[in-house]
Amino acid sequence: NGRDLYLSWYATGLLAEGHGAAPPAPPALDDAMRAQLADDVLTRLGAVLPWVASLPSITETRRVEGGWVYAEGRGPLDDAPSTLHRRDRVGIRREGQYVSVDTGKYSIAPWLAHTIADDLL
Repeated sequence: NGRDLYLSWYATGLLAEGHGAAPPAPPALDDAMRAQLADDVLTRLGAVLPWVASLPSITETRRVEGGWVYAEGRGPLDDAPSTLHRRDRVGIRREGQYVSVDTGKYSIAPWLAHTIADDLL
């Protein structure tokens, strides 16, 4: 819509990681911790994308949100060659009434959800 955006930086936003069938509990964040996390993401991204540094002065609100990212593969998340970063099966697959969604990277999940909603209406 020209106003909302999503920013992520794994090294900063990765607050919990699990390798079992059930994910571990994420840490509880108070308002100060959320604000610090937002600042850290903007700082780290601003080092790579200088225009990001101007965002704090032009934004009305900032929200820190998150969730689990499920990825098949092996190796640590901070290892670029890890098979966790292979996302060649991204998309929507249907088998009768069953719909399976592989978001690949977290940032395309809203677009895939919109696509599914449009198809179902």
